[in-house]
Amino acid sequence: MCDPPHSVLHAVLVDMREYQFRPGELNQLAELYCDIWPEYPWFEYMKCNVCGRYYSQAEFESGNPLNPCNHWPASLERAWIPSEVEPYIASAINEEGFIGTLLVCPEHGIIGFSWGFLMSSEEVSKKVAHEFPFETPVFYYSELAVRNAFYCRGKGYGRMLVSYVVDEARKRFPNYPSVLRTNDLSVAYKLFMRAGYEQLPHTDVNANRVVMLADSCSRLHTI
Repeated sequence: MCDPPHSVLHAVLVDMREYQFRPGELNQLAELYCDIWPEYPWFEYMKCNVCGRYYSQAEFESGNPLNPCNHWPASLERAWIPSEVEPYIASAINEEGFIGTLLVCPEHGIIGFSWGFLMSSEEVSKKVAHEFPFETPVFYYSELAVRNAFYCRGKGYGRMLVSYVVDEARKRFPNYPSVLRTNDLSVAYKLFMRAGYEQLPHTDVNANRVVMLADSCSRLHTI
């Protein structure tokens, strides 16, 4: 059982498994998800469905990306579509070992989210394209985002979301490692470093994409 919601400037953190989604809110969350990743520093607007390389909106519209993959442009598809993300979110909530929180405020609804869940070492290795030899399950820290809007900036919302998830992971899975994937130009990268994750040597098809590891959740801490 998680601690009671924490209030900050009219926004509260709520446990995703206990939250009662009102009509349209799951779709609102999916739309927020899709709005965030095309922005800096991710630029995940279009995606190659063969190699997984992402392209920004500017690259796609210009038709002249820097260092395109071998499948450009025939294999491109929209990177994120709300109608596809919504069932992904619903499925994630039911994953084994799920830990997730939403940042909700009366004025703007859901403005942030963060979650992770348990995966096998083989599943994580395949997902992040980095080999892990762990014999135990792995807590995969899957998502972290805050709406890119003036009323969300400088409020410490990202720190709150990370602290919630790592605190729960430390309590529930102290002996399991934790893995995540992020962008080293993002604010999230700095938050994860502060929480106890370390960057691993890794090469990704997407520039600045990095893999991070905490060799046990007991080493994670709130920030």
